Parts: sequence; structure tokens; C-alpha cells
Amino acid sequence: MEEVDHLADERSKAQFDVKAMKIVWAGSKQQLDVSEQIARLISSDPGFCKDNRTTLSRKDLFKSTLRKVAHA
Repeated sequence: MEEVDHLADERSKAQFDVKAMKIVWAGSKQQLDVSEQIARLISSDPGFCKDNRTTLSRKDLFKSTLRKVAHA
């Protein structure tokens, strides 16, 4: 699955250092690195795929979420 950064345009318009803000928000550079590594792992794992999320019924979405929790 190709990664899409929906906020790239907004980030490019920011009048502050986005990377520095991400570090502040995460608490430290090390915590940001760990968080980004975990995000990459999850987004590359087919068990956490969200592609069909918008087409699922509420019940099926709930079941899908439970499967993801068990997978984690």
C-alpha cells in the first residue's frame, strides 16, 4: 500500500519548524524516532490494513478492530 501524507500541503505552509514541533509533541527526539519506527512497522503490516474501512458496516468495523487488537 502506498503511503499518502494528507497533511503535506499544510505542513509546507507552516510558519514554524514542523520537525521541531514533532519533537516537542513527542517529548524527545528519541521518543519521536521510536514512535515513527512503530508507525512504519504498523503501516507495513497487512494485518493492520485500513483499505476497506470505509465500506464496512459498523459491526464489521468492530470485528475488524478486534482482529487488529488480537494481531497486535
